[in-house]
Amino acid sequence: MITRRGLLQSGTAALSVSALGVGSFASRAGEIESMEASVTRGRARTPRIQTILYDRRFSQSTTFGLEAARDGLTTRPFDGDLTALWYHELYPQWRERPAPLAGMTSQGAIFCLERLAWDAGMRVTFRVDHKVLEDGSVEHIPGSNAAAAVALALRKAGAQWARETARLLTRATAEVVPPSGPHHDDGSPTMPWLVSWVIAPRQA
Repeated sequence: MITRRGLLQSGTAALSVSALGVGSFASRAGEIESMEASVTRGRARTPRIQTILYDRRFSQSTTFGLEAARDGLTTRPFDGDLTALWYHELYPQWRERPAPLAGMTSQGAIFCLERLAWDAGMRVTFRVDHKVLEDGSVEHIPGSNAAAAVALALRKAGAQWARETARLLTRATAEVVPPSGPHHDDGSPTMPWLVSWVIAPRQA
């Protein structure tokens, strides 16, 4: 029987972005401009983020978290294991009043949180995967059409993509994101496969 504790501690269980069925989101200049504009549109559907999670094992995630803190957001760092954070903070909060949550974590962490969120009537409403390539560059893979604009902006940000993610994540338009699927691993501390995401209450 799978328990919440077992799920949280199995950080190696995670997903592959290939199961998202994302594909290419922009092929023409007009479409790209439209996507960039959508980053700041539709704010009525953008959940107000109350807490930011980041994994201190990864430099990019730490940069993201510190930038979010500088912007005045409440941050919760952790070191790979979400168990204590879940039991002492997230679970009590979601049981009483589910509130939007965002973060930059490994695939394993968002895999666990995504499934725990289902029990609280929450869903992943935004996702961009950050895959470090062998040449050191980063491929930003959107998990939905709404996330494509953010992915494009991150490509333009170059080496500053983690800081830019902290700025854009709380402005991103919410949209249904397909559930995660299996993956091979989260990479290494020097070449991690990270994910930026938002979890928010499911809209009726």
